[in-house]
This record gives sequence, structure tokens and C-alpha cells, in this order.
Amino acid sequence: NEILVSQTHAHGGEVADGMAAFANAAEDPCAGGLLIEMPDGTCDVHPTPGGAAVLAGALEAAMP
Repeated sequence: NEILVSQTHAHGGEVADGMAAFANAAEDPCAGGLLIEMPDGTCDVHPTPGGAAVLAGALEAAMP
């Protein structure tokens, strides 16, 4: 990820950090309702509507 970020910045781009956005929104993205909870109590990697909103906010913040 560091290489992707450095190269993107070197070419004038911005990078949205979804992991940081999730960390700022909830200490535990699963318990915080940001990821889809599976029947066994674990969480899928896919976001809930609330998690998608957090990711969309990160994208909006990275846009000029």
C-alpha cells in the first residue's frame, strides 16, 4: 500500500484510506455494524449499508 500511495501522490493523485475510515468510525468494525455479520458471529469482508457510507465518506474526503 505504501508504494501505491507514494506513486499516486507523485502523480498528483489522492488515496482514500478505507481502513483508517473504519478505524475512526468504530473500534471493532464487526461489532460496530460496519461489516456484514455471519450466522456464526464472525464478520464477512463486505460492508453493511453503514459501512458503505463510511467508505463513501472517505472517498468524498479524498476528492478535491
